[in-house]
Formats: sequence, structure tokens, C-alpha cells
Amino acid sequence: MWNNLLKITLVSFVWKRYKRTIIAFPLLLLYFWLVNLVHHDIIAYATLKNDTDWLGWSFLVKWLFILSGVVVFVLVHVSSKAENESQLEESLKEKLKKSKQEQPDTTPLQNISPELDGMFERIRNKKSLRSKADIVIEKHQ
Repeated sequence: MWNNLLKITLVSFVWKRYKRTIIAFPLLLLYFWLVNLVHHDIIAYATLKNDTDWLGWSFLVKWLFILSGVVVFVLVHVSSKAENESQLEESLKEKLKKSKQEQPDTTPLQNISPELDGMFERIRNKKSLRSKADIVIEKHQ
């Protein structure tokens, strides 16, 4: 049971953190496959027609498309990191505002019951408070 709970927690953490990358990487691979498929068709057409004049340009265009795909992937990855950092900063600012608003009330308690007030009156009137440890230390000296 704990093993399954741990697995689900780990998967949900990885999914929330790397969602864009997990989606973008297979799309990038699919894009590479499509570019290579189209380029292979262009090469097959050029060899069929025995027209190899534009074959060099097709390789150049293919690599430009591949590089543009990599650039788009990196931009998506970097923008997701920047977005995560900005969300983290915003959440930290909100927590800071909440902590400033929820400062503890330092005014003295006004509505103490008489029984409790009587119990603590003896402690308030003592000149010094000593713990059991203080008494033990005094006995051993």
C-alpha cells in the first residue's frame, strides 16, 4: 500500500514539475521524424527524376528546420522554468504578506477566569522562579 502511494506521489510530483518538458520532448521527436520523412521523399523524387541540382538545398532546409525545432524546444523549456520561478516568487510574496497580517496579538489577556488567575497569582508574586534542575544543582554543590 505504501509502495503504491509513494509511486503515485512521485509520479504526480514529476508530472507537475516537468509537465511541459514531458509533453514537448515527444513532440520534438515527432517533428524530427516528420522533417526526415519529408526530406526522404524529396530525395526519392530527385533520384527518380535524375535532378540532383536542388539536393544540397534540401539538406540545408532540412537542417534549418531541425535547428528551429530545437530552438523552439529550448524556448519552451526556458519559459516554463521562468514561469515556475515567477510563480514561486509570487507565492513567497503572498506568504510574506499573510505573515505580516497575521502577527500575534501582544495585548494582555483581559478575560482570564478567576480560578486560573488565583492559581497563577502565587507564581507572579515569587521573587525568583527555580526549576527542579536548579534545586538538584544546589544540593550537589
